[in-house]
Amino acid sequence: MSQTDWTKQGETLSLKNACKEFGLEESEIKEAINIEKLQYKVNYAHGNPYFKLLRKEVMALVLELHGEDFVEIQKIDFKIRTATKEINSFKRKLSALEKEKVLLMQQKTSLLQFVILDRNRNEVNIGSRVQVLFIEPGFISTFPYKEAKIMKSMINKNFEVVGIEHGKALVHQSFDPLNGFTLALASEEMELVDKVEV
Repeated sequence: MSQTDWTKQGETLSLKNACKEFGLEESEIKEAINIEKLQYKVNYAHGNPYFKLLRKEVMALVLELHGEDFVEIQKIDFKIRTATKEINSFKRKLSALEKEKVLLMQQKTSLLQFVILDRNRNEVNIGSRVQVLFIEPGFISTFPYKEAKIMKSMINKNFEVVGIEHGKALVHQSFDPLNGFTLALASEEMELVDKVEV
């Protein structure tokens, strides 16, 4: 094996990552090292030693011990785990961005000093609590069943106004811990329940 293989990007991996990526047991790798089926180098991370292995040799070991089908299954499982990790990361970022958007809308509203009224011509401000009287059925039907059911359940319930935009009061409803929906209510679609001092 050429010494350049140790420096090429993607050609090496740690013992720990070899176990994760290829589904090997640590004992299988160490046994292969002991009988010189695997070359290794000792590297250090934050002062802690770890084995650095050659990817090609690890792949050959997996094929020898478990066969091609096992290798393919491990590749798929590794990609699934990677995709799931990225999806969860995006969900966390999306949740943070949604919260930031609500705060920015509140700041914008306070600067523009919009005044809106409910169906009884009571003044509605950010922080007021309003009862949702109506949501257009055609609008609800554009959502998947689960989300549409949650949205429909908002009718006749009370919500805090989190923002005002384009002359409408904004209220927020969560679908799950990471996702939610901000609904814009026109005057005829809401009724003031509890006003806030401004």
